[in-house]
Amino acid sequence: MANAVLTEMLCGNAEFIRLRESLEHGEGPMSVFGLGEAHRIQTAASLYVKLNKTVLLVEASSLAAVKAREELLHYVPEALLFPARELPLSVRRYTESPSVTAQRLSCITALDSGEPCFIVTSIEALMQRMAPPEKIASATRTVRPGMRTEPEALLKRFIDAG
Repeated sequence: MANAVLTEMLCGNAEFIRLRESLEHGEGPMSVFGLGEAHRIQTAASLYVKLNKTVLLVEASSLAAVKAREELLHYVPEALLFPARELPLSVRRYTESPSVTAQRLSCITALDSGEPCFIVTSIEALMQRMAPPEKIASATRTVRPGMRTEPEALLKRFIDAG
């Protein structure tokens, strides 16, 4: 993690120690108020490193979530953004960005793996409904260069998954 000196200084702070110990003993989820933006990011990144557990940082808006993740990448390069889905333009028209869908699925896959991960999101994105995890898992297919698969079977699977 970058800025290890700052992290070590923070880890000596009594409030940080109390927060870390509470989370270690399963007293989460926790909310932290009163910190400046840079301090929130540093605190969350330090908790992620010290606890080796999944951290979900929830921001008030999508723009704030993007900004927080950009700052967080200095400390936790693997941090993911869980963006909000686009809203329908009208009853008949709906646009969906493939990159937004890919980002959302990357976060779900990271959570499903059981490995610690750091996800930044907005309240709006967090409140949007998703398919049940088992549905997502059954519709997921990993395809790598050099793999052999029947194109018709793969196409059918994609169509069935929507």
